[in-house]
Amino acid sequence: MTTTTVQTTDRRQRAAIGAAGLGAVLAFVGSVLSFPDPLGGSGTAAEAARRLEGTAVDRAVLLVGVYVLLATVVVAALTAALPDRSAARRIVPALGVAHLFLFALSAAGLGGARAAGDIFDGVTPAALEAGLVLSNAAFPLAQSAGVAFGVAVFLASRSADRILRGLGVAAGVIAVGLLVPPVGWIVLYLTPAWFAVTGVLLAVRNR
Repeated sequence: MTTTTVQTTDRRQRAAIGAAGLGAVLAFVGSVLSFPDPLGGSGTAAEAARRLEGTAVDRAVLLVGVYVLLATVVVAALTAALPDRSAARRIVPALGVAHLFLFALSAAGLGGARAAGDIFDGVTPAALEAGLVLSNAAFPLAQSAGVAFGVAVFLASRSADRILRGLGVAAGVIAVGLLVPPVGWIVLYLTPAWFAVTGVLLAVRNR
């Protein structure tokens, strides 16, 4: 393999990482815009269940899946860029995937209720309540995994270059924000922006 071929492959890989970061945040924004709030303005579970049937929750869940897939690419690229000598580096990918999986699970509850309704002639209050239980159980777990992921990235990046250290500091700030109950859920929804920035910076970073 010639030097030119290696450089071309490297450029393509970097471009793919940057595109994954930007694609992740776009997919997330699309999912938020599509995700319904059947409880808003609903007086009963039956009314909320009826409202859920007319929403784009299936599209929202699909876009969350795309977000998770693309953000996982960024996690893998970040892990590869972190110094090998860091012990924290070993747990970065596991914690990153755990955070993303749990976040997807928190969004899948209402999607499952809607899917069951499509099969069994309408969303029932029981299906809606089960979906909400799943979402409400997975969301705080996603926050906890996000805290651990942020701390691991911060620790693993301390001996890295300036760009990686900056990403580590930002991850640490996010981890602290996730621990603050009044704003934790807001910070969790801002995390995709960190994945986007990380993907772009890894794409332009000099190795």
